[in-house]
Amino acid sequence: MSNKVGVCLRVCSGRREAVMWINPETMDCRVLHCNWFKECIRRGVLMSGHCPGYCDLISGAKHYIRGHRRRNIDAAIMSPKECDLVMYNPEELAEGEFEDFAKLSEFSTKNFKEL
Repeated sequence: MSNKVGVCLRVCSGRREAVMWINPETMDCRVLHCNWFKECIRRGVLMSGHCPGYCDLISGAKHYIRGHRRRNIDAAIMSPKECDLVMYNPEELAEGEFEDFAKLSEFSTKNFKEL
């Protein structure tokens, strides 16, 4: 993942947190990990198995890449090493929880607005 053209982002809004890879040129988005995934399946949002483009986290990440900020959405760029950890070792993350997720990124929630 780190050798492809794109940016790995950590995006959070309230209790929802996700790690996604976005190609800044085409704005193609791939969600690597999301703690809201099972809830979206339960609600019938993920009928095709892909996250919809109208998801707040996805649209917030795309706004962040364009240089805009969205209210109540925090985003930060992750290093390739951190992105690979999420991509290739998802079992190390707690099932549906991001309690230990903060140690994956050098950014804290306080620093999001300073970026």
